[in-house]
Amino acid sequence: MTTQAYQEYQQIIDSNASKQAERGIQRIRISISESNESASADSISQRNMELFSAYENKKIEQVIDVSDRTKLLIDAVIDVDGIHCVSQYEYLTRDITEEIRAKLFRAVFLDAADQAEYDELNDVWTLDIDPDIRNYFLYQVSHSNGGTTVSGEQIMILGNRYYDLYPFEDNRLSAISDGKVDVSADGAVDICKRIVSAIADADDYIADYVQVYGNHGRRPYYKIVFQYMLDGMPVSAYNDLTFLYDNNGIEMVKGSLFSYSFAG
Repeated sequence: MTTQAYQEYQQIIDSNASKQAERGIQRIRISISESNESASADSISQRNMELFSAYENKKIEQVIDVSDRTKLLIDAVIDVDGIHCVSQYEYLTRDITEEIRAKLFRAVFLDAADQAEYDELNDVWTLDIDPDIRNYFLYQVSHSNGGTTVSGEQIMILGNRYYDLYPFEDNRLSAISDGKVDVSADGAVDICKRIVSAIADADDYIADYVQVYGNHGRRPYYKIVFQYMLDGMPVSAYNDLTFLYDNNGIEMVKGSLFSYSFAG
């Protein structure tokens, strides 16, 4: 990748470019790993040699529109020197169980989690914060009906139904330092990572990016997105673990959980 392309890419990441744009980038996962015992070492080695031969010195040129004024320029020649294996994995969905729901509530609400009520008719959970003004949290498990997703993938959604945090572009601030949330971005990430630890293995997740909202006097908050790490690279899930965090704490947790298997 040229110096210019790398600098523009780094600027995009540092400015917390939108997730939708990041997902437009075609990624080639190349990693050094040990051969799986269930796979044939000879077949993996042969496949690797074929891939190395196919991609060695191949040039990639692409321009990706990231925003109205920003473009990602890719001008790179693939170098496979020092790479010993190309690993392939299968993305496996996980069910959002009642056990996961209970751990999530305990991590977010602490002792107040016991006050949550289950609505069997609508298959949702609610927890009142201030019933006089209908300030409450609603929890449900949903399936994605729009965009690219995995058949049968379950999405947990826990959100405060009272505040309108307005998650649109005209409400997003250009720099984290412009935010008005009392807790620092790093502090909010640490708190959200504790939630990730309760429902998944936090050591395998990183806070991929943080965006700050609260333009024109609207309620300030952070949007924090976690991604799973595999072979030192973040895995873009179809529904990444996403948190909205304001001066009252966590106001929304949304996303899916998944696992993977080695496919050769």
